Amino acid sequence: MITIDMSDLENERDALAEYLRLKLQTSVKINGKVLLVEDSKVSIRTRDVKMYLKEFIYHRKLPEEYRVIVDHPFIRVLNAKTHKKSKPRGKEFTAPNPAETMPYFFP
Repeated sequence: MITIDMSDLENERDALAEYLRLKLQTSVKINGKVLLVEDSKVSIRTRDVKMYLKEFIYHRKLPEEYRVIVDHPFIRVLNAKTHKKSKPRGKEFTAPNPAETMPYFFP
């Protein structure tokens, strides 16, 4: 069973469930903000579900706004504008004075 967290894309939940039902030929249950994709006769890979999620987001014209993140049986759809990666900040410095970087005997 694959769990899809749809907390950031909640208004498209029903349309996505129907889309996955058609593409994967399996049952998809809606449980609050989560979609549960049942395993059928054929094993369903998270890679395939991620591909269909990205395809659905692209067709809804939302590609820059949402990201799909996979933690093997769990898939999360995040709003990229509110969930940005935090980059570690290094020590900020100013450029050295040109006189400090010039060789002593510069013609």
